[in-house]
Amino acid sequence: MTEIYQPIVDRIEKGEYTVSGGYQAYEKDRAKVRETYVRKSLGPEKEKVFHKSFFESKISEASAVLQGDKAMSKIEQELAGQRFKEERERYFSEMEETNRRTTRELEELRYELQQKAMQYGKQKLHGM
Repeated sequence: MTEIYQPIVDRIEKGEYTVSGGYQAYEKDRAKVRETYVRKSLGPEKEKVFHKSFFESKISEASAVLQGDKAMSKIEQELAGQRFKEERERYFSEMEETNRRTTRELEELRYELQQKAMQYGKQKLHGM
């Protein structure tokens, strides 16, 4: 039995289940172990013994994997929220810069128009 379960132990040691969705992967792997054991066992009585004794001994392990999954999900949600805030701040910063640049360009155009109007006015005055 321990031999059949060893791939799960290896994945736990590597931290492969400590990701968002890790508990679902852990449960899927446990189901595969159960199926493998049932195929190799001699009948349904051994399956009952297997379910009771072996997986009851793994309750704390399953709980730890579930807690890791929840923690990673929460961290990922927080990171996504942080990325959203950073993107929003960058967007508004770019918009503010665009507004400043447009305002500056409009002021320059207004100044140029005023200068041309004054020149036109002077030419009209001197040309009369």
